[in-house]
Amino acid sequence: MGLDEIRRQIDSVDRQMKQLFLQRMDLAHQVAGEKKHTGAAVYAPKREEEVLCARTDKTEEAYYPECLAFFKQMMEISRLYQYSRLACQAEDLKALPAGEGEAAVEFFCTANDRQLAVFLNAAAIANLTVKNLTVKEEEGKVFCRLFLAGDFSSDLARGAVLQMLKENESASIILQGGQK
Repeated sequence: MGLDEIRRQIDSVDRQMKQLFLQRMDLAHQVAGEKKHTGAAVYAPKREEEVLCARTDKTEEAYYPECLAFFKQMMEISRLYQYSRLACQAEDLKALPAGEGEAAVEFFCTANDRQLAVFLNAAAIANLTVKNLTVKEEEGKVFCRLFLAGDFSSDLARGAVLQMLKENESASIILQGGQK
């Protein structure tokens, strides 16, 4: 099979994946509505771990890391979408600029968790620019400050910040002058 035929097959798979992804996002929209109604948390780490184990079960060893990364990324996108659907009612976001502007979010995490990567990815998807990133170790924990810039009027941008605040109990928005 030549390169052109392989690419045609990849295109076909991508079209199918797009349809399935859009179907999954429709379901994520419904999940967000249910969570809004019931007050359930968007992030359910135990549930996500169960889903990841089920989705990667019996995956060929050669593809396992990529398969795991694929499903993690898809779940992160789904969570960000759900947060964006809930952002309009979030009191936690009142300190954000109403439109174009800048905001800093600071939090602690551990050196071996993925939280900083998840938050940076959420900011990128929401088209927020990371103008400055401070990472330093303090008392066995990693202190992070993300200085973000962009249009905070979009639900997606507000959802990205809401995700940071909800998924890390130490996270807070820092106002000009260092006030929380």
